Amino acid sequence: MKKSISWKITMFIGILLGIIIIILDHIDKSKILFISFASGSIGIWIIISILIMYFSSDNKKIFINVLVFLCSMCLTYYAIKDIIDSMISYQTISNMTSGELEQLGLTKNSWISFSWDKLIVWLVISFGCAFGCYVLNKVKKRIFIYYILSAIPLFIIFLEGINFAKAVMTGRTGLCPAVINFLGGIVCIALLVKNQKE
Repeated sequence: MKKSISWKITMFIGILLGIIIIILDHIDKSKILFISFASGSIGIWIIISILIMYFSSDNKKIFINVLVFLCSMCLTYYAIKDIIDSMISYQTISNMTSGELEQLGLTKNSWISFSWDKLIVWLVISFGCAFGCYVLNKVKKRIFIYYILSAIPLFIIFLEGINFAKAVMTGRTGLCPAVINFLGGIVCIALLVKNQKE
């Protein structure tokens, strides 16, 4: 039995990436195109989820570790985003007169901002991804089904890599996102094959 990664480590990684994403969202992307893609890349999250799946020892731990990682990342991101958005809204609204507020249909308390709708959607997606990793590992002895299911996340990773490569050709992004997706996809193929044989 292989040694399993702890859910505490996956939670730490999720919180750290949530903070990194919110920082990247507030940096001028034209100056750092080589790293700014992380906040909008589903491929990187699939790559990390497959890594977590590979380093988890059983189905229960796979489900818990992937779910904890994705949920902690989403919760951190939206908590910080809502705090920042509320502070910006508060500064804007506090400088308005009561006539301007009334004209816009706002009150002095309209600065409070919560992204519950988006957060709930991402938490449901997180649950689906964790369940997908659980199912993928559960069927690993059924080779044909395992490789058919493995093709889905790999297709997403490489498709996104192709889209990043097209963006490089038009000058909309740097080369790093495409390289990370392609190299990450190759690593995922190796890990999925190795996982099936264990």
